[in-house]
Order: sequence, then structure tokens, then C-alpha cells
Amino acid sequence: MSAMFESNLPLDMRVSDLLLAIGCGKKSDRPDKTLRCALRKYALEVSPSKKGRRWELLRLAAFERQMSFIDVDIAEVQTSDLAMWRDTRIGQTSASTATREMTLLHGVFAVACKEWLWLRVNPMKGLRRPMQPPPRDRRISALEIDLIISELGYQVGAKPTNVSQRIAVAWLFAIET
Repeated sequence: MSAMFESNLPLDMRVSDLLLAIGCGKKSDRPDKTLRCALRKYALEVSPSKKGRRWELLRLAAFERQMSFIDVDIAEVQTSDLAMWRDTRIGQTSASTATREMTLLHGVFAVACKEWLWLRVNPMKGLRRPMQPPPRDRRISALEIDLIISELGYQVGAKPTNVSQRIAVAWLFAIET
């Protein structure tokens, strides 16, 4: 049973009306199934339930501006289209950002395949991820340790008496482990 809201319409009816209002679908059995519509439907139906919904909504909107193939039928989107987009993004952002964006797109295509039945195969499947940079290996210097401890008002070996000093002790413990 659908939840009821002020308009007394079931929630699923309100979502379909909203999709129609934003230009994704016609009043027929077969709605338009462009990549743009998939991104918008995902933003309305999937992203709101996620902890990182704000980031997802911003990225989904950015995809609409960035992708030259946004108005192509989603079933016509090829892995090669996505590879060109990925290569462009790597030139504009870090490899880590491009990887996070690819993960989001993979999720959109996965839902389009499994739940909406808009696709048979996820075009993101098999698409190489960008090479990640090596992890950072910088160690904090003794001078930096002394400066931070001093700013927190802690003397090494003394009993902490306030929150800042307790933070200093916890931080010292953390950098030793």
C-alpha cells in the first residue's frame, strides 16, 4: 500500500507525475528512456534514501551538463561513450573523483537494468577505472608534533585536565599506533 500525502495521491503516482513534469515520459505505455530521464528518476527514487544524497544529487545534475550523449536512449549508450566521458573527466579532476563518479553512474545503470528493466546489460560493466595515485606516506615531524601539542595546551607526561589536553593525548596515542 502506498503512503498518502496532503494531495491524497499515492506516492508512486506523485513520482510519475513529477517525471512527466520534468520531461521524462509521456502518457503512454513506453516512457522516454533517455540517460537524462534515468538520472532524474534515480535522483527522485534512489538518492533520497542514501546518506550521501546531497553529493549524489549534485553529481547527477552535473552529469546532465557534462555528457554529450545525455539525450540518447539509455539502451543506445555504449561503453565507448562512457570511456570517452571518463577520459575527459580524468583530465578535469583527480582519478579519485572520476572513480567516485563512475561508481555513481554504475549504480544508475544497475538500477535501470535490474529494477526498471530499461536495459539488458550495464554499459559500465568492464569499463576500466582510472589508475589511483599511490597512497601518501608522509610522516609528521617532531617539530609539528611539538607545535600541535603546545597549541592544545598539553605537557607530555602531565595528566590532562581539559578536553583539549585529552585530545592531545588521544592524538599522541594515534600517531604511535
